[in-house]
Amino acid sequence: MYFTQDDIKRIKEASKGRLLDVIGDFHELRKRGAEYKCECPKCHGQEKLHISPAKQIFKCFSCPDIKGKEPLDYLQRAEDMQFLEACDYLARKFNVLLDPKPEKQALEPILSRNIIKLQITDNHILSKV
Repeated sequence: MYFTQDDIKRIKEASKGRLLDVIGDFHELRKRGAEYKCECPKCHGQEKLHISPAKQIFKCFSCPDIKGKEPLDYLQRAEDMQFLEACDYLARKFNVLLDPKPEKQALEPILSRNIIKLQITDNHILSKV
């Protein structure tokens, strides 16, 4: 998977304010006053995970690591997704148009230059030893 910085900005913008939608894909949410509660995916404590739609935050009151402010945080911390996997999930869920991937041929000259720079640096270091 490959995402440009613009892709990531668009993904974050599209998912902004949609924390309940994302968590609701994984758990049954129950409204309690102004907040929603559900089972924590880590400790499995009933109604331990609290979600505040007004503040756009989530927190498990049993697990110190399960807390955050946006859907990307939730997917990485609570659902154990890697960053790229979480970005892909959100891009698909919110139909974000992504920049075209660079062609492999376009990357080859950059890789070749970096390899040459490494060889020159290695030769320079070895000559000083």
